[in-house]
Amino acid sequence: MGQYDILVEKLSKKYSKSLPYPANSLNAELFYFPIEGGDPIMQLSVERQIFSDIETFNAVNVLQNCRVVDNYCVVGECLKMDIKPGATVDVYIKLAPEYASPNTDNLTKERILNVAKTLSGNYLPGTQSKVQYHIGTEDISKKFPAIYQPYMRRWIKKPKFLDRVK
Repeated sequence: MGQYDILVEKLSKKYSKSLPYPANSLNAELFYFPIEGGDPIMQLSVERQIFSDIETFNAVNVLQNCRVVDNYCVVGECLKMDIKPGATVDVYIKLAPEYASPNTDNLTKERILNVAKTLSGNYLPGTQSKVQYHIGTEDISKKFPAIYQPYMRRWIKKPKFLDRVK
């Protein structure tokens, strides 16, 4: 280890104690901390890919001219601390009430599931992470320790380690 590496290591140990967030707290391929401060925000390229995929879901039933997706958010492993590049980005999609009811025709249900199957497993641009789409109808706020809403660019439920400010 060279002198430069030793100096960097010493400085990072010294100053990491005074930082509001732990060093390397979120995957940098997926999130960044704004210069002006505040909570981490999802990388724009990742957000745009998810937006594009959500529009593909909404195009499933164009003839009825109503949206298939009621709401969507990022949950799971990618929101945990110190996750290595390549962690799966789980996107939970809450269907609109018209499509969540038992009265929805089987062809439409099959189309929605086919879109989820087709889009899941694709790499997100600029990352080593794949996206996985999960479809449901229930409220997930109690199921996951962290929830991020890409469309609003805000945390619905922040991970506990982001609340630890010194």
